[in-house]
Amino acid sequence: MSIKYQKFVVNGQTMGTYFSATFFAELTFDAAPLANQLQAAVQKVDQQMSNWKADSDLTKFNQAPCDIWQSVPTDMLYVIAQAQKITRLSHGAFDITVGDLVNAWGFGPPQPEPNAQQINQLTANQRPDSLTHLQLDKQNNRLLKSAPLTLDLCGIAKGYGVDKLAETLEAAGIKNYLVAIDGEMRATGEKPQYEDEPQSQWNVAIEQPLADMRDIARVIELKNAAIATSGDYRHMREFGDQIVSHSIDKNTASPVINQVASVSVIANNCMLADAWATALMIMGEAKGPEFAKQNNMNALFIIRDEQGLTEIGIGSLAD
Repeated sequence: MSIKYQKFVVNGQTMGTYFSATFFAELTFDAAPLANQLQAAVQKVDQQMSNWKADSDLTKFNQAPCDIWQSVPTDMLYVIAQAQKITRLSHGAFDITVGDLVNAWGFGPPQPEPNAQQINQLTANQRPDSLTHLQLDKQNNRLLKSAPLTLDLCGIAKGYGVDKLAETLEAAGIKNYLVAIDGEMRATGEKPQYEDEPQSQWNVAIEQPLADMRDIARVIELKNAAIATSGDYRHMREFGDQIVSHSIDKNTASPVINQVASVSVIANNCMLADAWATALMIMGEAKGPEFAKQNNMNALFIIRDEQGLTEIGIGSLAD
């Protein structure tokens, strides 16, 4: 006798946006307790790693004095440790110590517009090195900063939140699901046959990097993997006669200026996909694709030039 499946969809708010979990379970499955667990999982990540919450663990660390070990939650320490690895591997393209720059350019909680005085002050001074001035004590769950640092986990925490949604579903015995926070997604298994719908893969869309409309660049099958996208077309600010995006290049202490409109990365988990999409975006239209090829990554670059939009696919996302 074949198993009958039912489709469940759980939605909620987190990290200033929305999460969703679409999954399949037997007809007798009670999804109400799991819905609460999913909400709790993403709220825990937000409470630990948000730059927008005055009482988050990350905010408390950013406000803590230098040269004193600070106890932090295990999950937050793990994400920061992974971020430092990606900083090393990306030769500094991905960097979580740009929080003060994010704020000065108007993308953080203090102010909605760029502050020219703060920007000039930050770009005039030599910045602390994120790998030298941030120490981790994994055994005792502690962090120490030896110079003033403002950490920003926005380029990795959302992906980690998606992974926690996946982990919560798997702990409940769910084997076929698609979870997402905003445009960051992770899928496992497939859509089993249910009602009148045939068995099928999880199809997800990569969006065209257009600020004034929603359109699809490509639809892909996502199975036992995660995808994340970084782009210049959603979060923008005016600065003088320029429109700048939210991706900050630590090396220039300013929003990245290149021809990359968006980068989508497929990886084993969404935390890595999220961080690498940011890193490749900052590397630019020349170094980014070359780095992705050399490191056997699966990535789709959408380049904006005088002719319009051009795609560069790497690995499984090659044309």
